[in-house]
Amino acid sequence: MVIANDFTVLASTSSRVAGRKEREMKEVSARRGIPLVYLGEAGGARMPDIMGSRGLASFGGGEFDSFLRGLTRVRQAPLVTAVMGECYGKPTWIACLSDFIVQVKGSAMGVSGPRVLELAISEKVTDEELGGWQVHSEITGMADRVAEDEPGCFQTIRQYLSYMPAHRDELAPRREVPPGSGEEMGRILSFLPEARNRAYDMHRILRCIVDRESLFPLKPLFGKAVITALARIGGRALPS
Repeated sequence: MVIANDFTVLASTSSRVAGRKEREMKEVSARRGIPLVYLGEAGGARMPDIMGSRGLASFGGGEFDSFLRGLTRVRQAPLVTAVMGECYGKPTWIACLSDFIVQVKGSAMGVSGPRVLELAISEKVTDEELGGWQVHSEITGMADRVAEDEPGCFQTIRQYLSYMPAHRDELAPRREVPPGSGEEMGRILSFLPEARNRAYDMHRILRCIVDRESLFPLKPLFGKAVITALARIGGRALPS
């Protein structure tokens, strides 16, 4: 399932109706057990709809547990967010709840935009300084992967979902083992130094073990002392 912001309509600010539609999409995704992809480029909540206690209570459907159902990490299917433009407010909250986030270079993500920040503390910053791809891939760790452009973003999402089952009651799909996989296992000890206090390339070790070209890094620019990735061994997906 896909939710896509349309920035040409009032900067894609979330009205009461839009909030309810987004929540219902998440609920259908959970009921059917299928992944949900959120394509973000929006200016957050539509202020006339959300101002005051009455407006805030009505947002997302106005039911007793609307926020709990719409903004929760407790779910039964993967949630992926693509940060594809200026994403302030609602798209950022969705990203915080997501399992996987791709940020396109030139986009920005934050609770509030530069104009709000300037009005609040009289400080001028650019979108890039506030929440650009380097901020979230290297400093905050919010972005799991960075894409050069929109086609690259979609391709990265496809790669990520290829490691996930199409339905929560299924196993991840098994792929053909690429030719050449495991060929370097016989040489793996030669990649390790005899002295335990010497550095070595752990990525090279992992590539020996997993299927060829199947290592999919997560947050490769953040916390580089720890390697987190998806991969396949014998065609089966596994976290590493």
